[in-house]
Amino acid sequence: MALPRIKEIRQKLGMTQAEFSDYLAKEKNINISRARIAKYELGINTPSDDTLNKLSEALNVPQNYLAGKGINEEDIDETLTNTLHNAYFNSYSNYVITLEEDPQKMPYKLKRLIDSYLDLNQRMYYSNILYDSPKFNPLIFYQDNTGEVSREAIKAHFPRSKKIDKFWKKTFEFLYNDFKFKKTLIGLNKEKFSEKVTERIEQQYKQDKLKYDTDSLLNTIEKFSSDLKLDVYEWQNSKKTKDELDENIDEKIYKLNKAISKLGFGKNVKSEQ
Repeated sequence: MALPRIKEIRQKLGMTQAEFSDYLAKEKNINISRARIAKYELGINTPSDDTLNKLSEALNVPQNYLAGKGINEEDIDETLTNTLHNAYFNSYSNYVITLEEDPQKMPYKLKRLIDSYLDLNQRMYYSNILYDSPKFNPLIFYQDNTGEVSREAIKAHFPRSKKIDKFWKKTFEFLYNDFKFKKTLIGLNKEKFSEKVTERIEQQYKQDKLKYDTDSLLNTIEKFSSDLKLDVYEWQNSKKTKDELDENIDEKIYKLNKAISKLGFGKNVKSEQ
């Protein structure tokens, strides 16, 4: 296995072959001569599996990456944007065009997750959990003058633009700003890259949804408490009878239980389906 990216990594470190050899020996406990490094870079020699594994761990890159395979580190952001864009719009294009032929072709898991995350962001925004002024539907970038999605855009498979790229990077900034996660993407093929992105979005979705549900629960309880205080105040000031107060309390407790159950809290809370 040739190692075409050894030279690239060495040059990023600003080292000559001799300095790189010395660095590996002193810092990583891997003894590789300058001559062997030169031969690895030229593809003349192939390292043993053990050496390859040690180099991979020492340089914190996958073995595939060392061999010149998979996604380059410099291409991660571009590949992230392309992956999100294609998952969403290619699925949408196929769905629009082939709906009558085969409605089961859509959705795919990544497309569903993107939709779910966009929907969650919209709910968080209108619940005052998010404060930016976001756009929640990527299709708005491809509408014609009537507000409909442009048929030309569908036929062209929704070509990317600076605006849509900015949308992906802002909405899914946790992908672009998570440098530890991005390190795991180096050297992956497109399929594995997409799987990793899907897993990361799913993780973030669950995390953000828990925050949304928890905040919604607290808001619901706060509103219940405020409304109940008002009922009691009105009863104390003879604006309501005791029977009316009891009815209001029962109704509010029922609604509270239903809201708590809908949010997924309370093991013993039951609500009507």
